Amino acid sequence: MSQSGDKTEKPTPKKIKDARKKGDVPRSKELSTAVILIIGVLFLTVDGARLTNEMGFSMRHLLYFDFKTLKSPQDMSMLIMQSIGSAFITILPFICMCAIVAYLAQSMLGGQIFTLSKLMPKLSNISPISGLKKIFSSKSLVELFKSILKVTLVTGLCLVFLPSNIIKLISLYNASSISVALSLMVAIILNGAMSYALILLIVTAIDVPYQRYSHNKQLKMTKQEIKDEYKNAEGSPEVKGRLRQLMREASQRKSVSNVPNADVILTNPTHYSVAIRYKDGQDQIPVILSMGRDNVAMLIRAKASECRIPVLEVPPLARALFFHGKEGDTIPYELFVPVAKVLAYLNRLDNKLAHHIDSGFISDLMVPTELSEK
Repeated sequence: MSQSGDKTEKPTPKKIKDARKKGDVPRSKELSTAVILIIGVLFLTVDGARLTNEMGFSMRHLLYFDFKTLKSPQDMSMLIMQSIGSAFITILPFICMCAIVAYLAQSMLGGQIFTLSKLMPKLSNISPISGLKKIFSSKSLVELFKSILKVTLVTGLCLVFLPSNIIKLISLYNASSISVALSLMVAIILNGAMSYALILLIVTAIDVPYQRYSHNKQLKMTKQEIKDEYKNAEGSPEVKGRLRQLMREASQRKSVSNVPNADVILTNPTHYSVAIRYKDGQDQIPVILSMGRDNVAMLIRAKASECRIPVLEVPPLARALFFHGKEGDTIPYELFVPVAKVLAYLNRLDNKLAHHIDSGFISDLMVPTELSEK
């Protein structure tokens, strides 16, 4: 049976958010490296011909010069700078692409964050005890396993890759031109890079799930920590305000959702609205389906108009029902007669929406004054 101090509970959204602010998110170096390699290889596969041709031109321009240029340090320096500049412009799109991919690859696991907390010095980083704990931790064992796996796979790749490409490497000496040599060399490099990227994908398939698991395990909380966090959040004015807002919204939705089943809406006319239902054979006594004040009262009236339900302005009766009635309950027995008179009046009309309420009708209802006042 787990103790209260054991970290057995999943981290709360607040704990995850706080950890993220500190830069504590799952990361996989193998995933980023594999993505950069694969995208880079695909880019060179598409644009490799242009790169090799332009790089070959730059090399020929650098290597072919006359004796006069060789004797002039200024001309020689100019020639070298021109060749370097030309080569840089040639590979600039590739460099920009790699930089963008490297930036985006990090967000594939853990998202993109910027924080300075990781740059702050920590005494635990220079503590011998903490260092020993890290060496013999499960994380170090996993890193050791990944390293052994990568070395094993790379060794196998070399045993397969080098014998099949050694002849191609030797033939570079006899290439007919620099462009041909560069094209052949780029093809060999691309094959090797793609093979290594596939190896990294194998390691990544192990590393990514582990990093997620390790991160979640590190953020796990005790039952007491969750209780303390809830207490602190419950006392926050923002949380209280949000809870009140949600409760108001839920109350409004409930009040408005019952209006279509009402037979009549009694209003103050602006401050209070009460929806009454009386179905012959179903209700022995009229039932208060919903009621509200101010904004909710307006919503009830708007819904009633939409559903073509009669809305009667009977201020004393509406106030009495609001102050002394309950939603979902029958009307108070002291108001049986006034409500019965209103329902009887509506039943006599051919068109219930064509009602006309005057002060004489309201007086005849004889609503007890003590009930219509709060």
